[in-house]
Amino acid sequence: RLAGAAGAAIDPLRRSRAIAADRHLPHFLGWASALLARALIAAGQPVGSEELIAEALRTEVPFCHYYARWAQAELAVARGDRAAADLIGRAQELAARGGHLESAAALGRLMVQAVGGG
Repeated sequence: RLAGAAGAAIDPLRRSRAIAADRHLPHFLGWASALLARALIAAGQPVGSEELIAEALRTEVPFCHYYARWAQAELAVARGDRAAADLIGRAQELAARGGHLESAAALGRLMVQAVGGG
C-alpha cells in the first residue's frame, strides 16, 4: 500500500523539483528533493535517491536537512546497512533538538524497524 502511494507521488514531486529549480527556490527544491528521495525509496526504486539527498543537504535551509536525513536513514534501512541504527539515532537527535517533531517521531518508528522490531 505504501509503495503504491509513494509511486503515485514520484511524478508530481519531479514536477515540483523542476518548478523550484526553474524559479530559483532553493528551500522548495531541497524539500522536494528529499521527499522525492523518500518516495523513490518507499516505492522500491532507490536509484538516484542519494543525489537527491545530497542536493537537499547542500541547501542552506535547515528544515530541508531534516527531511534529507530522514530519507538518508530510510535508504540505509532499505539497503540493510549495518550503520543504519547509528544514522537513524543521529538524525533523530538532530530533529528532536531542532524541534522537527515529524521526522523525530518517524525516525523513532524507523529505529524499531531497523533493529528488527517491525
